[in-house]
Amino acid sequence: MEDRLLICGLGNPGVIYDTTRHNIGHAIIVAFAKDQGWKFKKDPHLKAEIAFGVKDQKEVHLLFPTVFMNNSGLSVERAMEMLQIDVGSILIIADDVYIPFGELRFREKGSPGGHNGVKSVIDHLVTSDFHRLKVGVGAPYMGSLEEFVLGQFTEEEFIHIPKIISGAHAVIDFWIKGDVGKAKEFAATASLKS
Repeated sequence: MEDRLLICGLGNPGVIYDTTRHNIGHAIIVAFAKDQGWKFKKDPHLKAEIAFGVKDQKEVHLLFPTVFMNNSGLSVERAMEMLQIDVGSILIIADDVYIPFGELRFREKGSPGGHNGVKSVIDHLVTSDFHRLKVGVGAPYMGSLEEFVLGQFTEEEFIHIPKIISGAHAVIDFWIKGDVGKAKEFAATASLKS
């Protein structure tokens, strides 16, 4: 990992999507930027909003694509090229319906796991060797998967979002420090029950 890092929170643009399950990655980086006092600004070339700051002596760039989820890779690719960031210095944060609600998983590489945003990043970067933080949103009991991820969290779930975001921030902190082992270990033990 180098001294210049890119963290991308996946989601769909537009206020109507802000509190949907699919936008939990976006919510995590927005809260992280707020905690650090970093401000997002729109970048038309990147087709994204981007924030920047220094943490643990690393240049950290936070990215939120302003294209729809299935084209997220375009923004990540452009940011990677503009900032001259190595693929091993990229962290993608996304929702995952195959992980129980509130649980986290950190992976150093892997398949898209049915996630269109992650698939787009893989397609644009022509590699799956980037780090990712998966945030469990649970699976639908009934209805379509698309309706579920584009739906709002329930009132009961919404109460737990701050704890989920806090856990994700702890994983991000370890990752920024370059301690991938601790990032993975913390994510594996973080849950709403812990």
